[in-house]
Amino acid sequence: TSAEEMALKGRANQASLSQHIPAETSSNDYRASSLHSATAIEFATRTWRMDDFAKEQALGPVLLLKIDSEGHDFEVLRGSSRLLEEGGVAAVVFEVAGQMNGDFFSIHKEGMAPPASVTAGLRPLAEPNLHSMVRWFELLGYDCWLMGSRSLIPLSSDWWHDSYEVCLTRPELPCWYDVLALPAAG
Repeated sequence: TSAEEMALKGRANQASLSQHIPAETSSNDYRASSLHSATAIEFATRTWRMDDFAKEQALGPVLLLKIDSEGHDFEVLRGSSRLLEEGGVAAVVFEVAGQMNGDFFSIHKEGMAPPASVTAGLRPLAEPNLHSMVRWFELLGYDCWLMGSRSLIPLSSDWWHDSYEVCLTRPELPCWYDVLALPAAG
């Protein structure tokens, strides 16, 4: 099979496989002293690409693929690309989270200000981010909406506005948002 062994680090309910968590961090959830506490966990776990799992289990069409992988949603989505390309998924819900890239991690987990080089436009925001994920879905034939408490905000194509990159533009707010992706009409 195509299962891989991955090292998990963090504390209960904050465990992570993220490559975006630096070895030395001031985040209470991930810093070394926290990892050696009584609540710390560290173990190896098997992982599978969703495409391989679906093939091995002979899954039919998927009505809803809900991803909640603590900041690893884009990695899960990339492992589901064949299902998505073939139109095998009717709807996807995924999260944008504070540990999904190095910039978001430093802002939302370490409490640092948004990088001046990014806000000044001197360098792009680290990926994956909301905009890069929306563009990726568009290439696969899906449209995306930010899921509000009472509304859906369109993100795809001409609807995109840089202010929707809330994890950068509104650092005082939590970086934890759900996004809905549906096959594009037409």
